[in-house]
Amino acid sequence: MRSSKFKHLASIFLALFLLLSIVPAGAESPAEAKNSSGNDNLRSDAQTSEVRIAYDAMNPRTKEDNPGGWDNANNVPYPGFRGTDQLLVYTREFGERTGTNDWGYEVTMDGEGTIVSLGGNNSVIPDSGFVVSAHGTKAAQLRTAALGTKVVIDQEKKEVVLIQSPETYIREAELLLSEEQERYEKAVKGFQDFDRISVRKNLKKAETLLEKARMALSQGHIEDMQKLIEQSKNAIDHARFANYESKSAEVRGVWIRPKEKSLAEVKNHIARLKSYRINTIFLETHYNEHSVYPSEIEGQEMDPYFNGFDVLDAYIDVAHREGMSVHAWTKVFMPENGLAKNNPDLAMTQRDGTPYEATPPDGVPFYWLSPANPKARDLIRRTYAELAENYDLDGYQYDYIRYPDNRYNDMGYEPIARERFQAEYGIDPLDIKMEGEHWEEWRQFRENLVNSMVQELTDMLHEINPDAVISTSVAYDFPNTPQTHMQNPKNWVQNGYIDLLLPMAYVENPGAIKTICDNAAGLAGEQSFRATGLGEFMKIKDRDLVEQASVSNQSGAEGTAHFEFEALSLGYGDKLAQGIYRKDAVSPVEHPKESVKVLIADLKRKIDTIYVPEKGIQNGQAQKIKAALNQIVKKLNDRPEKIMNKTDKALNKIKTIKHTDPIVQDHLLDNVTYIRNILIHSNNTGLWK
Repeated sequence: MRSSKFKHLASIFLALFLLLSIVPAGAESPAEAKNSSGNDNLRSDAQTSEVRIAYDAMNPRTKEDNPGGWDNANNVPYPGFRGTDQLLVYTREFGERTGTNDWGYEVTMDGEGTIVSLGGNNSVIPDSGFVVSAHGTKAAQLRTAALGTKVVIDQEKKEVVLIQSPETYIREAELLLSEEQERYEKAVKGFQDFDRISVRKNLKKAETLLEKARMALSQGHIEDMQKLIEQSKNAIDHARFANYESKSAEVRGVWIRPKEKSLAEVKNHIARLKSYRINTIFLETHYNEHSVYPSEIEGQEMDPYFNGFDVLDAYIDVAHREGMSVHAWTKVFMPENGLAKNNPDLAMTQRDGTPYEATPPDGVPFYWLSPANPKARDLIRRTYAELAENYDLDGYQYDYIRYPDNRYNDMGYEPIARERFQAEYGIDPLDIKMEGEHWEEWRQFRENLVNSMVQELTDMLHEINPDAVISTSVAYDFPNTPQTHMQNPKNWVQNGYIDLLLPMAYVENPGAIKTICDNAAGLAGEQSFRATGLGEFMKIKDRDLVEQASVSNQSGAEGTAHFEFEALSLGYGDKLAQGIYRKDAVSPVEHPKESVKVLIADLKRKIDTIYVPEKGIQNGQAQKIKAALNQIVKKLNDRPEKIMNKTDKALNKIKTIKHTDPIVQDHLLDNVTYIRNILIHSNNTGLWK
């Protein structure tokens, strides 16, 4: 007769089975094996649960193998033959790697069909194991798979089968613990600066709890086993998040839609941000067809929701007292202040005259101001001028300074835009077909309207507030946005209109972040700072989110920003503060001189407490490096060019030092190069002070 504990376990697996079964056919995820398995080897009882999912193809090599994995427009396969919303199975017969791009998710199985690795793309295919790869909706479903799950392939039914049992929990914890133990050893060997005591303590705790869980399982105490495993996994997570280096100078931003109606609420939220070690706030100034402050511009009056409480002023006051900066975040052409919706003569329209963007898939209307309309442009300038003249803001951020995506809503056909274009080119834009004759002139005409708006706003704001930081949040697909959104941030950077570039890297895969960061680095060059926008609102796994921040740091970006406050508060902020945001950080954009000071002090600390004691560099060589760093500090009151001269000398000294571990040498070069980039960017943006 089964115990109540086994009945409880049965109910857990039944609930899991029902939850996964409501997904459309072929939608869930993982599993595959070289050998097919029939129903004889699969069962569902109190201790084992299985879920079957259709897969699209195994080891596809031709269009016939997987029609959905073929790019018909270019007559070539998509990378790895993986198409939109597909789930594929790869064995070593396919090759050494899956060949997929960054826009998906993969799980890897060992020779026994156990999931041993989660995430990534273009994965190595084990000799005796296999990989399951998914894109789009199926990638989202594949992310629910846990380490330790058994996976087999039913080739007859073309299904992958996930098998979970009590042992799965044990195996998952074992794999996670092993991974973190390896990360710790690698970090120590790599002379990394992280909270080693915390990591060691939590790894030991996790190991002890895991051993107790094994004992509970052997005695049939399933509920006790599950509780112990959860405690063990929590300790593993603490070890993981603590195992990241923390910069002492970087932008740590967050976008906020203010909803507070009292000073006490603002103080509470600022205190929370302080605990996350955030230093920069991008505060939304208009939404729900109103402003969040007392505006004198007709049509965008203050939202009565606030009962007269000036939440913008409160944020600035409290944040400044806590050492944080506040930037006005305003949606330029899609302002959500009611002006475009309530004034059709100011609105951007589609070809058929529809005065709004219908966003897929539900057609929700979004109203845009016309960049071609002088009255609309004047309202935008007046809005920014009002903010700059009445509030002690540290910066201004341009968002939605573009057209809607023309792949879904080709807009800009309001009469005034058509008249202006026709007067210049002699043709009505309604007679121009997309990608046809005169399309490029029409596209460039609209891009120019956006570029000139950026220039006008920046010139005006710098006249009112010369020290203000001008930033822009932009779509990350830089090579294509001039064509799809008439948004060309390269133009703005090269012309000195922008100080801080924020690509909105709202993706789930950390691997994709690297590509976006590399592209952003190429675009920003030496002309502007850059920080990477991360998307907690997508409910990314906390591990992936923190890893994304780390990838951004490794790319040389001067920080990260998080969309948005409410999502950040769902545990992400706490995870960041455990490791990668462990130390307070100075913003290099607003305080470049102070940033150089603290970075040099921090690098000297690492030399004294890590690199020399752990024999990564000889003490004599270390003293020479520290002397070169001290020369940089002595010159901080000079012009940036003279400081950079000292920085270059420090870099040359590091490159020529002998008897130094190559890893330590790379750390020294990376740290000083980061300092040099702050000097260059602050000099070229005029922010050095």
